[in-house]
Amino acid sequence: MRGLAWQILDAGNKLQTDRMIAALVVLAVMGVAVHAGLERLERAGLRWWRGR
Repeated sequence: MRGLAWQILDAGNKLQTDRMIAALVVLAVMGVAVHAGLERLERAGLRWWRGR
């Protein structure tokens, strides 16, 4: 299995823009999900910290 960065580079080199855009969209969705998860964790931590 190869990583997303390799998929993007390989698709770009082979001029397969549909594959490249699909990998970029997956990467963007993963970034949004990680950001949302960390934001929830931060809010829970701050609630706990302020409530001590």
